Amino acid sequence: MINLIPPDFSPNKKILTILNILKKTVSSGSIILVVILIGLSSFYVINSFELKNLEAKEKTLIENIKSLGQTEQSFFLIRDRLSKIKMVLAEDSTNKSLENLTLLLGVFPAAATINEVDITAKKADISFTVSGSSLLVQIFASVVSSDFYKNIYLKSFGYNPSSGYAITLEVVNN
Repeated sequence: MINLIPPDFSPNKKILTILNILKKTVSSGSIILVVILIGLSSFYVINSFELKNLEAKEKTLIENIKSLGQTEQSFFLIRDRLSKIKMVLAEDSTNKSLENLTLLLGVFPAAATINEVDITAKKADISFTVSGSSLLVQIFASVVSSDFYKNIYLKSFGYNPSSGYAITLEVVNN
């Protein structure tokens, strides 16, 4: 190669080495920049696909949670109903108390007035009035002689001259 430029105009050797270093630095910097840009763009593309997959999974999970919520609610209602059914089945029936009370009231005289009856599975409370003491003796004899009840308690005993004797008995089933 023939250099037609006079040697006085030629660049200094130090400047040429600096320029060569700068060229190498710029070319390696641009290569590094291109590699970083390719890496970032691939990272963006991969993350966007992953984000779409995660959003689809999220929608599926939300739908599953909603369906499970409805299932859990119906399960809770069924469990609540079952516990109430068990509670009702566990309670003793009042049929025996009612039968015993029907038999006992069958021996009451017609002049006796039944005011109130409260029946549970184990006992019955009977409130009645009678006009005379002879009817009262007859009722007490009937109640005491009956074998329908385990215990008989006199809860209240009162007398009113206009209506007669007001009595409340508590009778406990056998």
